[in-house]
Amino acid sequence: MPRAGVDTEKVILTAAAITDESGFDAVTLKEISRRLGVSSPSLYKHIGSLGELKERVSHYAMKQLKDRLVRAVLGRSGVDAFREIGMAYIRFAREHAGLYETMQWMNVAADVPEESMFSDVVQLIYDIGAALGADELEASHIIRTVRSMVHGFASIESHKGFAHESSVESSYEYALETFLLGVQARRETENGNT
Repeated sequence: MPRAGVDTEKVILTAAAITDESGFDAVTLKEISRRLGVSSPSLYKHIGSLGELKERVSHYAMKQLKDRLVRAVLGRSGVDAFREIGMAYIRFAREHAGLYETMQWMNVAADVPEESMFSDVVQLIYDIGAALGADELEASHIIRTVRSMVHGFASIESHKGFAHESSVESSYEYALETFLLGVQARRETENGNT
């Protein structure tokens, strides 16, 4: 019988804490059991394998990011909302590098569609795009572009790829504003040609 107070959620939270500190490669049954004060074999009452645990930690990380993104856009609209959602994403990746890296593994290795987990965030972003006058196709292009920008900034920063002293946030703001000016110019060109 599992030790009192140890359950699946505590195992996942412990693995998530280790991941956040040192990356998922540092997660071992031995370390989890040491932190929880139980024997390693008893953990199998809560998880089937390290692979399953990694998937659950990735889900946990995605939920943490999703909650932060939703909070970032509450009460905001238009360009301001895009700016804040991107900033929240970049800061999450900076503050939780191990969890962020595990989420990238989840995108490649797991069968669970990420879109289903982030459906309310995606809908918020579609709503922001609609407020900027984008139809569904243009909103989809905007979402993909903004997501690619924030992931690029977050990923490069996490691998120490930026040497200049300017903040990543200021570079993201510059990229976002330039991109949205391009969206506006494209619309004006297309409207001028019709």
